Amino acid sequence: MMQKFIIPGIDSIPSKAVIHGQDAKHISKVLRLNKGNTIDITNGKGKDYTAIITCISPGNIEIDIIEGHDSLTESPINITLCQGILKDKKMDLVIKHITQLGIYEWIPFFCERSIPKPDEKRMEKRHQRWEIIAKESLK
Repeated sequence: MMQKFIIPGIDSIPSKAVIHGQDAKHISKVLRLNKGNTIDITNGKGKDYTAIITCISPGNIEIDIIEGHDSLTESPINITLCQGILKDKKMDLVIKHITQLGIYEWIPFFCERSIPKPDEKRMEKRHQRWEIIAKESLK
């Protein structure tokens, strides 16, 4: 399975884009892709694209988007998972796996006997972490 990267804001073909940060590092250092290799990307709104790497520089990967098609990864069945809040590492694992399984909707909630009871600030940080884990699970 080829890895997919999220690049919001892509709406037309052909077009150019630049991948920054951790995704750029992952492409160049972990996957060891080079100029001329193809990658799969998504705009996160139901469209997938094929792109060719045109330039690799420290922290940036320039790509040309050559082909687009509707995402075929969504299940025809919409599954909603209601999950009681777990401790950090266990919750991270749940998010990773439900993303890979293609759960349509995830509803976290606090149970009467839940051990973790984070305050609002901590909950915001956890939410940001969960978004990162979900995006990384697509790769």
